[in-house]
Amino acid sequence: MSDCKIDEIAPHTIKKIELVTEYVKTWAQKLLNNPYCKKLVFIDCMCNCGEYVEKQAPNNQIMGTAFLVAKYLHEIASNYRSKNIYVILNDKSENRISHLKSLLSSNKISNEENFDCVIKNQDCSILLEKFSGWLNSQNDTHFLLFYDPYQAIVNWEYLAPFFNQWGELIINHMVSDTIRSVKNVKSENTMNKYASTYLTEFQDLLPCGTDVKAYEELFERNIRYFRTNKREYYVSFFPFFNSKNALVYDLVHCTSNIEGFKLYKKCAWQVFDGQSSGKTRHESDNQLTLFINEHGTQRNTDGRCFTLDDVVDFIIRKFSPREDVLKSEIWNMLDHHPVFPSDGFKEKLSKMLKEKGYDVKRSSISFNRKNK
Repeated sequence: MSDCKIDEIAPHTIKKIELVTEYVKTWAQKLLNNPYCKKLVFIDCMCNCGEYVEKQAPNNQIMGTAFLVAKYLHEIASNYRSKNIYVILNDKSENRISHLKSLLSSNKISNEENFDCVIKNQDCSILLEKFSGWLNSQNDTHFLLFYDPYQAIVNWEYLAPFFNQWGELIINHMVSDTIRSVKNVKSENTMNKYASTYLTEFQDLLPCGTDVKAYEELFERNIRYFRTNKREYYVSFFPFFNSKNALVYDLVHCTSNIEGFKLYKKCAWQVFDGQSSGKTRHESDNQLTLFINEHGTQRNTDGRCFTLDDVVDFIIRKFSPREDVLKSEIWNMLDHHPVFPSDGFKEKLSKMLKEKGYDVKRSSISFNRKNK
């Protein structure tokens, strides 16, 4: 192995690795079984060295996204001989890349007839410029770009071409850096960093203060600005919290494919054990409020950590007091929601609605309990 220093990893980052890896697994299987997809490309342009040590247990080895994705796609490649699978891994640190190469080699992850793992050691902007041109010349190719910068900066110039190709992006939006520092910035370089990340004059960011939603809206505005293709585009933000319940970053998923959008939401809710983030919800968070309306007693809702109870309440508000609402209409509404899932949770949601006294049939649900 190299002289690379193995970074410590916190629990929320372990969850990030789990979400990206689980999504790649389901994303890859879905596309490789699609006859229109001939080439599959995964790009991790800031991949680190492939492994970490757990912060709270330094003797525990945690494998990184780059290693886990390469290992999985290498394993399944032999099942899809008619498809070509590419894994592009890059880091600007020579030591990290040297360590990653050794790690892959020792685990016998090597190029095969239809599997190609390309390891690069260069600035991310150079890599993205090269591969955006290459992808644009490919037919029947689907890609997933994972953009996870070490610092809170996004270079939109090099991401822009990827928003308009037939593929997906997962971007780390390090919003905690912004809300913590933007009010106290003294350095011109740091001001330029924030201005570049949000494509906004620095002085215009100051009124945002610690308003996370304001920065998320600017971030999504930038994504849609570079999206020149008129096809519908889906963007979802899933927040990650540290052990002290402080927001660290959003993992932002971008796609023009509704199936990918549904799949990412499903994976996120499953990774977070049936809620929309890993934020710790205290017992008081679930206490009922003291008012009752036509939909029954209402609970407090945490907009940074939704549960399936919140999804059920949302369904009830949308469809009460309608009779015999087709389940397909309900699931379609959730499919287009920026956070709430339907895939993977339809049976559970139907059961929860039935427990609340609604008439749940095989293909429809009645939301008028007065007729029962």
